[in-house]
Amino acid sequence: MEKSLDEEITQFLRTFVLEHKAQGYKRAYRYVIDKGYHVNIKKVRSLWRQAGLKVPYKKKRKSPVGHGQAMGYNVPLEKHVSWALDFQFDQTTDTRTIKILNIIDEHTYQVS
Repeated sequence: MEKSLDEEITQFLRTFVLEHKAQGYKRAYRYVIDKGYHVNIKKVRSLWRQAGLKVPYKKKRKSPVGHGQAMGYNVPLEKHVSWALDFQFDQTTDTRTIKILNIIDEHTYQVS
């Protein structure tokens, strides 16, 4: 008994995944076409999902933390070292514009 076209492509997809672990069904579709099969990308995606094939996802790195706050070169270690500046705009009742400059110490979050 001969294999059906779907079984052949599914077998090809399984071998493809073993050789190319980080590639998905779109790249596999290009290989299926290059192999000489005449199928639609939707068919390849359907067979890919039926076979239970997946691309392993990359785990996100956790940022280093210590003493309850994020560590890094942007974190100030003492007072009056790093300041955050922000402009705010508002409008009075007689349509004049007011510009306000907010200055905050990033270590203590004290408004200056």
